[in-house]
Amino acid sequence: MNCPGCRTKLDTDTFHGVEVNPCGLCKGVWLDHKEIDDIFVVADLPEKLLVVAGEKPVVSVPEGSRTCSRCTEFLTLVEVDGIRIDVCSHCHGLFLDSGELEQLAEAAEARFQAET
Repeated sequence: MNCPGCRTKLDTDTFHGVEVNPCGLCKGVWLDHKEIDDIFVVADLPEKLLVVAGEKPVVSVPEGSRTCSRCTEFLTLVEVDGIRIDVCSHCHGLFLDSGELEQLAEAAEARFQAET
């Protein structure tokens, strides 16, 4: 599978039984349908999926012209909690640019805290 953000080959890693596909070059991450739900159940996000301070990732494919890693359909930009993420309307996978996984996790935690 190739990365929607830079078109290099994605890695495959498993964290707490969830297979994820991080990109070693642009530091984005591809998640298949519903894998984000499984990732957010884990207390601490895997360090490999987090942004390293001061690191400037390479992104060569602009948002709006990216294709799905699974089915090669064009990805649609969807705003979730003020964060624009790339989503496949066909297979429902999603691509998160570097830092977006952390931003989504922080937004989810803030919603959880507000509900309790």
